[in-house]
Amino acid sequence: MRTILIIMMAMMSVAGCKTTKKKTEVYNVPDKPIITFQKTACFGKCPVYKLEIYESGAIKLFGEKNLDKVGNYSKTLTKSEINDLKKTFLDSKFFEFNDEYTAKKTDLPTTYISFENEGKYKKIRDYSDAPEDLKKLEKLIENIVSSEGWIKQE
Repeated sequence: MRTILIIMMAMMSVAGCKTTKKKTEVYNVPDKPIITFQKTACFGKCPVYKLEIYESGAIKLFGEKNLDKVGNYSKTLTKSEINDLKKTFLDSKFFEFNDEYTAKKTDLPTTYISFENEGKYKKIRDYSDAPEDLKKLEKLIENIVSSEGWIKQE
């Protein structure tokens, strides 16, 4: 009898642990991101966030602080916009950039940017002094972050 009681209590506690959270379909993308972008903190009011762009066109934004979108947000790009982004990364010769750009400076945010295309992957750490072509890619992604059409996720 005691064993049955213990088993029933265990089953009830497991059943009570289930939680459901409503998310939009665009937020639950199954594939890996083809582009990631992250801005870290500085001593001032630098925006802190992470962005993931998927082949499907889905984008996830995780805003931490100093950004008008704090929390989880999503939006979708068209197939044409995704293809244009990929072409821009390839035209910039992204895979030929150094893995890291740094300088003896303090209080700057670090930018991490990655790109995957046809099985080839590269992640770059930009603290300071990156080449202009890499800065243009970073600005392109920052423009997506500041664009309209984001949907707040619960």
